[in-house]
Amino acid sequence: MVIVWRWAMRAKNLLFIISCFSLQAYSAVPVNSFEQLIDMSCKAHDMTANVRLQLDAARQRVENAEFNKWVPEVTVGVDVYAAKGQPTSFFAVQEGTVQDPEQPNFYSKGEAWQGKVDMNWGLYEDGKWLGESALANAEAESQLSVAKSQLSTAHREALTLVSQYYFNIMMFSAQRDVLQPLVAKRQQQLDEMKTKVEAGVSTTDDLFTASAAYASLKDQLDDAIRQREVNYQFLLLMLQRDVELLNAQPQQSFKELATITERRLQMTDLDRLVSAHPDITLLESKLALEKDKLDAQYGKLKPSLGLYVKLRTGDNFGSALRKDYSEIGLTIEYPLGAVASNYGESKALRKTVTAIDSELDYLRKIKRLQAANIAGDLASSKSKIEVARLELTRREQMLSSENERVASGLSGLDELVQAEDDKITAQLNLLTAYNQAWMQYAEASLFSNQICQPE
Repeated sequence: MVIVWRWAMRAKNLLFIISCFSLQAYSAVPVNSFEQLIDMSCKAHDMTANVRLQLDAARQRVENAEFNKWVPEVTVGVDVYAAKGQPTSFFAVQEGTVQDPEQPNFYSKGEAWQGKVDMNWGLYEDGKWLGESALANAEAESQLSVAKSQLSTAHREALTLVSQYYFNIMMFSAQRDVLQPLVAKRQQQLDEMKTKVEAGVSTTDDLFTASAAYASLKDQLDDAIRQREVNYQFLLLMLQRDVELLNAQPQQSFKELATITERRLQMTDLDRLVSAHPDITLLESKLALEKDKLDAQYGKLKPSLGLYVKLRTGDNFGSALRKDYSEIGLTIEYPLGAVASNYGESKALRKTVTAIDSELDYLRKIKRLQAANIAGDLASSKSKIEVARLELTRREQMLSSENERVASGLSGLDELVQAEDDKITAQLNLLTAYNQAWMQYAEASLFSNQICQPE
């Protein structure tokens, strides 16, 4: 029993230690600002892991192409055969035959072998000298540029979603802070109204009004709490880690939202911003590749120059008839029969280059308009905040006046509830205006590369 008890205690202590380490490993990371969250997102490679793998593969292809442009074509082989009959050329060993010394011009030995090595260097091919970047290098570089553009696009989309979820959480948290005390107040009013109706000092119409007012506000509160949790779960899914949003705590989210009025962002040098946009760089890489293809096609209309080396050795397995042969030479070729097809392909590639160039020019104009529109939306969102503030002030004054009218008996419960609802709507509209302004700010920051960019 003592032994069992000791092992039970050890197991209990071990489980306690493991739970402590697990709690520490999975404890939530506190986040107290939007900037901190964005910094965390920029370093969270999980959000763009698949695209990063494609980028790594593209970089490897560039390295391979850079190495391969210096490497000759090498063929190594061993032939084992039986030979009989007259030789087909003076260099019998070169052609893979071994002669019988008793009959030099007749093959009666049945077993022989030959080792061979062939090396070919393209000194000048497709209009490029050995070591110059050829089409294979251009294709690898284009794939790398495409992968970088895709990573930049994925990075921007991920940061846009992170920003959206974060400020949705702030907005719904602020809605919760606004609605919770009002729901409690209307619950109290409803209870009091039930007591008055039972006492006969109030009508059932007022009870129905109080019930509807409470139910409507309670539904808005429940929806805000639910939406807050949904956006929080989406944010955790994007970050792939648990975070504690300190500004989402009660009475803190409104302050975080309101700081947008202090933010200033200048979108200048639109040409530079447009040229750095991933959609532009992606199309530019495609255009560059098509131009390289066109150059390579023109190069096919030029002669080619190659250096070749041949090494041969043969034996009849007895080492008595060993024969060695080597050859080095230059080859000059011109694709006379392919001139027509190469010219036709060059013509087609020229049309492709012209089409992509026109598309790129059109896309640059679109991105300039988008940049101007983003800047205008950012300024407009600040104006909408001021409009929402003025509307809230007006509704607060109207509610104050309505309370005075109810106190003097000039208005009833219906009018008071309507005035309260109008004020609540104005409060929620102000929170929505803050949220939209933040999203415009995030979009402008991403477009102008003022939020972290991938390496």
